[in-house]
Amino acid sequence: MIAVDLTAPTKRILEAADQLRLKWIDTVPHWNDGNARNIEATYLEPLARDINGALQAVRQMQEVLRQMGHECDPET
Repeated sequence: MIAVDLTAPTKRILEAADQLRLKWIDTVPHWNDGNARNIEATYLEPLARDINGALQAVRQMQEVLRQMGHECDPET
């Protein structure tokens, strides 16, 4: 049975989210008006919540796949 490892994609998502967060932190001192706050509230904050939810789902899926592989392994 082929093992499925979601560690690398999860790491890429975390790195991309962290880069976005750091870029936004760098931007705020130069752009801190109503439009910037609107972008943060409308896009960045929901995106962070969605990413956290997706990563939690990936962790659960990884556990299900691990258990499935264990249960389907003919050598166990």
